[in-house]
Amino acid sequence: MGTEAVRDEAWHDDLYRRYRQRVMAVAASLLGYQYRNDAEEIAQETFTTAWEKRQSLGDDPWPWLYVTTRNHVNNRQRLHLRLLRVLARLGSPGRHTTVVCATGSCGTTSGRPGGRSASKTASCCSSAICTR
Repeated sequence: MGTEAVRDEAWHDDLYRRYRQRVMAVAASLLGYQYRNDAEEIAQETFTTAWEKRQSLGDDPWPWLYVTTRNHVNNRQRLHLRLLRVLARLGSPGRHTTVVCATGSCGTTSGRPGGRSASKTASCCSSAICTR
């Protein structure tokens, strides 16, 4: 696989066959072996990136594949942490109170996230959910 070699679909197929198991093993070891599906997705992302950057791969693609796999894992873990922080800020679903008139006749649809109770109640009834 010299740098002057043609980097076509056959080249990519060969790269995939030769390095798929190693890329999967690296992804699984970084993610944890219980996340096999995520490791498979990371491997696919790595080989997609390899295709997009095929002209910049050297004679030995393994170091590049290893670093790219590690970067994809790190990006996924950062995204996961960001999502967890957003969910923590939103609070649990049980902490929300929403007042909704099922028929729409009273026009009340209010609620506040973050553990505070809704300040309005349906004018047509006294319960939190109007079933009138």
